[in-house]
Amino acid sequence: GGRRMGLKSPVAKPRPPGAPVTLQGWLLKQGSDGLMLWKRRWFVLSEYCLYYYKDTEEKDILGSILLPSYRISPVGPDEKVFRKFAFKAEHANMRTYVFAADNHEVMVHWMNALSLAAILQTTPKN
Repeated sequence: GGRRMGLKSPVAKPRPPGAPVTLQGWLLKQGSDGLMLWKRRWFVLSEYCLYYYKDTEEKDILGSILLPSYRISPVGPDEKVFRKFAFKAEHANMRTYVFAADNHEVMVHWMNALSLAAILQTTPKN
């Protein structure tokens, strides 16, 4: 096999046409490069996969995250993420994604939806 260079980022797969959308909206995503810059991205949750794009036209897919076996949690104060309403998706063998929402309500909404997708639930159970 090839040498493993750090933690891998999965290859972006385009969203299947006609796939149901659970949730979509703008979030900030922290870059994985050394600068860790925050970029505003258009996110679409469809079934168990989170796709992100440059804008709402969804022309250029920038990445996709297959959520099962990720753990979704709020970012703790000791993690040096200086953004309000930040949360993360962690996986044993993959890089950690860090997101930030515009407000608390949006953060909770996304965390709930992503957590459900991570355990293979697509619709909130009442």
